[in-house]
Amino acid sequence: MRRIHLFLIVAALFAAAACTHEMKTATAADQGKLELEGQEGYGCSWSYSMEYVTEGLSQEVTDKINQTIIETGIGYDLAGMPPVVPTYCQHWLEDIDAEYSAFADEVLPELDEDDEPWMMNWSYSLSGSFSTGCAARHLRTYEVMDDSYTGGAHGSTYNTFLVFDMTTGQRITEADLFKDGYDSEIAGTLNDRVLDGLDEELWDAVYEVPLPNGNFSVDEKGLTWHYNPYEIGPYVLGFLTATFTWDELAPYLK
Repeated sequence: MRRIHLFLIVAALFAAAACTHEMKTATAADQGKLELEGQEGYGCSWSYSMEYVTEGLSQEVTDKINQTIIETGIGYDLAGMPPVVPTYCQHWLEDIDAEYSAFADEVLPELDEDDEPWMMNWSYSLSGSFSTGCAARHLRTYEVMDDSYTGGAHGSTYNTFLVFDMTTGQRITEADLFKDGYDSEIAGTLNDRVLDGLDEELWDAVYEVPLPNGNFSVDEKGLTWHYNPYEIGPYVLGFLTATFTWDELAPYLK
């Protein structure tokens, strides 16, 4: 598309050490802007920063972790291809370029000469990194934040938490951790923990009873469930959480 030019502000691929099981990582990182020709100041800003495993674990474990980062964090089916995170970060950028270009092709011809294309100021940001973990259980949390704005009153931001068994590379689910029926046993406490994070006058704004949702992180002290905006409450409530200690969860763990 002629009107849009890609300007790379910075491109980086840098190594970072991680401490779990001698794991070493690198981060694919880049940012830039797709600018509209003849429309100074308007365009689509983008950035990505995705950490992935490079060394220190077996190849099988490394590939499993990186595959999950690509498929769940970046959002691409590998379809038998190698799990190379930087490659799929580039695919993510190419798809944004195509989507933005197609929208510009549709909208700009409809504007009058004096109209400002305010609806063309978009932004995308994708980041993922290893964070907390529980060494005794060989678990490590990987947090993904996906933030975008394509017009409207506000953007969309979603956090996805992946918990890995660092001995196998497998993503851990609630079914792997808990006995059957645990969710009904902890439902009341989980609801209380969510409300504890809010001012009392906002309690009625929570329109769904929080239940375990598969989106959780772990650390040395316990486990936290995370709820994105609109999941159980309106956007204004932001991100909601409910934390349990391992001792509290002990009766329900396998």
